[in-house]
Amino acid sequence: MATTAKDPDMLQADDQLKRSEGEQRQEEDEKEMISSTHTLVASKWEDEMASRPILVGYAFGPKKMSTMGVVMAEASKTHLSSVSTTVLVEEDEEDELAQDDNDDEQEETQQQQQQQPTQQSEDATNTATTSASGTCISATSTTRLSPRRAEKCKGNIMMSLGSYNGGLQNIVRYLHSSCSSVDTNSTTTTMLTTGTTGVALSTGSTCGGTLASLTTQHQRLRVSFVPLDPDLPLEGQHGAKMDIVLHKLTEDILCLSKYAPLYPDLVPSLGEVNSDNCNKLQETLQQIHARDAQAAILRVHRLMQYQKKHPDCCLTDDPAKVLTLMSRSDIANALQQCLVGVQSKSGIPVASPRFLVWDPNNIANSNKQQQQPSIAESLQNANLSYPLIAKPLQAAGTKISHYMTVLLHQSSLEHIQESTCLLQEYANHDAVLYKVYVLGNNVRVYQRPSLPNLPPLFDGRTTTSTGSPSYVDFDSQRPYPRLSAFGVPEGATASSSQSQQQQQQQQQQRVAVTDEEVQPIVDKLKQAFGLELFGFDILITTTNDNDNNGANNNNKKMLVVDVNYFPSYKEMQNFPSLLAQYLTQRAIDSRRKQPPLQSPNDAHAGCLS
Repeated sequence: MATTAKDPDMLQADDQLKRSEGEQRQEEDEKEMISSTHTLVASKWEDEMASRPILVGYAFGPKKMSTMGVVMAEASKTHLSSVSTTVLVEEDEEDELAQDDNDDEQEETQQQQQQQPTQQSEDATNTATTSASGTCISATSTTRLSPRRAEKCKGNIMMSLGSYNGGLQNIVRYLHSSCSSVDTNSTTTTMLTTGTTGVALSTGSTCGGTLASLTTQHQRLRVSFVPLDPDLPLEGQHGAKMDIVLHKLTEDILCLSKYAPLYPDLVPSLGEVNSDNCNKLQETLQQIHARDAQAAILRVHRLMQYQKKHPDCCLTDDPAKVLTLMSRSDIANALQQCLVGVQSKSGIPVASPRFLVWDPNNIANSNKQQQQPSIAESLQNANLSYPLIAKPLQAAGTKISHYMTVLLHQSSLEHIQESTCLLQEYANHDAVLYKVYVLGNNVRVYQRPSLPNLPPLFDGRTTTSTGSPSYVDFDSQRPYPRLSAFGVPEGATASSSQSQQQQQQQQQQRVAVTDEEVQPIVDKLKQAFGLELFGFDILITTTNDNDNNGANNNNKKMLVVDVNYFPSYKEMQNFPSLLAQYLTQRAIDSRRKQPPLQSPNDAHAGCLS
């Protein structure tokens, strides 16, 4: 029988079809292999999270330990759980799945009587779990989907504690606290997101404008908070590796800031595990004869070295970054640079007060042929007018850092001309400052009383009138002086010449300083200072813009002053639980970036510690 030859085009089409089918099978095999790998990694991660608790170490100076010891004890009572399985259904599938729910309702109605005893038993178990943990929200609560809906959800986005694609896509945690205070303004559901999809744990939550439904199963996280002794090597303390180390060694970092300008190699050699760099640090320390200073620098070194030996351990925050906040001069210069062009969310311009750093040592050490300007001449060259506020350059760590002086006119310069200080413009701000606390992604703003508005009564004068002070000293940690302390009658403010109607209009136009309003400032300061735990003050001032007549905040300006590391957070309700939540999230973030169940490299363990 004769065979019919196939057309060359048909043969080519057959070959392409075979290659296409082969490539498709190969692609499916690769996907299955990747899926199996992800499942294996997920299982290992879940096993590790269950077997190895998150270990949070903390080290504080003597002053901070007196208060933070209580905070960490409260934080240890916080119960955290993560979602081991989360299913997301998008809005365009809701209509299709709604009919499935209706069909399931009839089946479920028929089965309710049979399932009622079992359901009652389950409810009793859940109630016991809630009571045992002392929480207000059950750690085992779930958003339930119908069987058909759950089956259809399998093809959609699956968020799992173990889904591994180079990082965690989502972890949703319930925060359960046994603390007596509860912050009603804070959310008890947080997202840990390294991908592009965000999911909130609630039925009908929105995700990028799309309605979503979730089903979840919770896995309790075990978190241990343990104190560290930075006078000893951190290796081996508490018998396990730390996931995160929280610290506030202000006095030690302040000591470091005093010696850093004298020894340029000091800060770069801190934390190094390389033996040559460790030798450099040892040589530098030998030149510092004060043993207290040596011990302080070594405490900071041990924290930084532990983090470099264990890159997956978070150090909150980097002491080298905190170093900037020890000097008001460094803070003022950093603010002046990073706030250029920054606006609040509503468009209010943001800046820092104009300033001058006065150091009398510059005159004492200057060459006689190069006459240095006096303090009065320096102020004039900087275009600064009275009143002014003088602040110590030392920004933290001692009581002296909070002793400040308001200079009312030129005769007051004798009071501070022998002191190294920051001279800053005194900006009237209606006796109100806004304290901003930053705790990772948590931002809180609290209003506090502040210095009064001062009229420019003394501007340009060289002498004071009888009975009027030329300066006013005060402690920023105590109640601020009232207007009468400045020799000014109550009510004689800078706006006293304005009509009552104008003053009422200004009151109505007062800026609402909210968390959202200051978020652009927070983002910029995080970037500039490289910190996660810090606070700063905001003053709202009125610019001299006669054309705007105070309309729509166009003549308002926000001034940022006094950035400080790890503030008291004393106004922030439920702070211990929020701190525990933040530290746990950072630890999980770091774990997910590392291969599961892999021990860190402990090389160079014999280096200076």
